[in-house]
Amino acid sequence: MRKNYVLSLVLLVVLALSVPLTSAQDTASPSVSVSDQVILNGRAFVTSIYSAGPGFLVVHSEDPAGGPGPVAGFAPVGQGWTRNLEVPIDPLLATPTLYAMLH
Repeated sequence: MRKNYVLSLVLLVVLALSVPLTSAQDTASPSVSVSDQVILNGRAFVTSIYSAGPGFLVVHSEDPAGGPGPVAGFAPVGQGWTRNLEVPIDPLLATPTLYAMLH
């Protein structure tokens, strides 16, 4: 009986070690999370960004058709999670609606 118990335990350990481990970062999709805010002192704050590789968080002003227009500001982001990113915004290009995009 003890032999079966030990053998079963060894098999369980071997099976557990053979399962590939993945972290939340390995399975996350690129994303941007930002809340409504007033731009103060030429700065916007992005709550969180997940990027699969190095890139930029780009803030676009709104074009006359109601979509993303010219770049009003940007900031670099690294691979993985970035939180509470401060993005400088050109006040001459800022519109009431801004679009934050990962590039």
